[in-house]
Amino acid sequence: MLMTLILSTGAWLFSCLVLVKLGKLLMRKDRAQANLWFALLSLSMISVLPISSNLVEQAIPEVLHTLPSHVESAVVSELTIKASKALATLDIMLYTLFTLWFLGALRKAWLLIKLRRHFIQLVDTAQPYKNHYSSHPMFVLPIDMSPFVFGLRKPKIILPRYFLHLKGHEQHALLCHELTHISYKDHISVIMWRMLCCLFWFNPFIHEMEKEFIHAMEHRCDRKTVQHFKLPPLQYAQSLLTCLKRSMVHQHQHQGLAHFSSSALSVDEYKQRLTDIVKPKRISQVSVTVILCAVSIGVLFTKYITNPVFNATPPDWQYPVKNISISSHFGHISKIRNNRPHGGVDFIGKAGTSVYNAAPGKVLIADATSLASKYGNVVLIQHSNGYQTLYSHLDDFNVEAGDWLKHYQVIGSMGSTGKVTGAHLHFEMLQNGQRIDPLSKYSN
Repeated sequence: MLMTLILSTGAWLFSCLVLVKLGKLLMRKDRAQANLWFALLSLSMISVLPISSNLVEQAIPEVLHTLPSHVESAVVSELTIKASKALATLDIMLYTLFTLWFLGALRKAWLLIKLRRHFIQLVDTAQPYKNHYSSHPMFVLPIDMSPFVFGLRKPKIILPRYFLHLKGHEQHALLCHELTHISYKDHISVIMWRMLCCLFWFNPFIHEMEKEFIHAMEHRCDRKTVQHFKLPPLQYAQSLLTCLKRSMVHQHQHQGLAHFSSSALSVDEYKQRLTDIVKPKRISQVSVTVILCAVSIGVLFTKYITNPVFNATPPDWQYPVKNISISSHFGHISKIRNNRPHGGVDFIGKAGTSVYNAAPGKVLIADATSLASKYGNVVLIQHSNGYQTLYSHLDDFNVEAGDWLKHYQVIGSMGSTGKVTGAHLHFEMLQNGQRIDPLSKYSN
């Protein structure tokens, strides 16, 4: 579980890195693609989603730990102690990782709450402003800073003190800009990105996506404001430049708040905005959709080729040996097993005969210590649809725990390790943790 968590997190970080690079490349063609970053964030999640709910890596079945009565209790105790220590160590590591994540998320959330409280106190000092532009309430602050939208269900436009001293067309441009933000619910999107950054504080590429979204959001707002309110682009750019100059003079005094309202952009980014207002670059939505679909297919294909057990269909079973000669069937009772029913099928052959996996799957065990000593060298494989197969008394191994196996690969050779009377392969099949007759899955 721990290794799966680490690998999944690594795969997600790498996919986020690649998608951020792709997003920046597309932004060069059109800087107003704000929704692109939500789409890329969604695509990054594909790398951590399971592609088949039927391939579940189950625990070692309890029936395999059942030892015959003649085995000394000390052996049972030793196995129990080893298993308990391993589980305790794994639990400690998982709890440690969870605690680190929780403390990091809690710290980020607390800083965000402090900023919002400070922001609320600032808004309480604002005075109402009567307007004929919109039904949304507007307020003027007693200080100079960037204008912003505040509130979720009933958004309010908060204006700086210098707004009262602007020319008529400059006031009109600023108010139209903020109304466009409200129409696209940008104030809600910014909060969503802030929450994502709190939850995934360990992923620097989520923070990068948020930053790029803010850039694209402002470019989109500029473009849609000019189009919807039919403002002259050059005049709108000049009005925006005037507001930016007045805001940046006092920006250092409220830098944390300006960042919270998603208006803290660098000088170069402002230059890009002004250039895009006068000479906008556009890319068709069809092109963006086609590119994103191609990326989605590529990510899914990558998961497919890296996971041999992709299909949810029942395994196509093959015999574990080529020359089939059975000495003991499932359920057979013998004195050597203390008159207990046989849990599998015994294939006899010469020592060193190749043993194959009966179906594609993942190796869970490949050693002589995880299970009872009677099995000797044993391999346990997890298949789809809850099936597992066990191969014991092997002479040696060709696989390791964690390996993914395709159809009919050599996993080891027949031997006489463990409790045996001669060289043979003891083959078991389990479904949902219970032994079944392996021969019931073969047509001949």
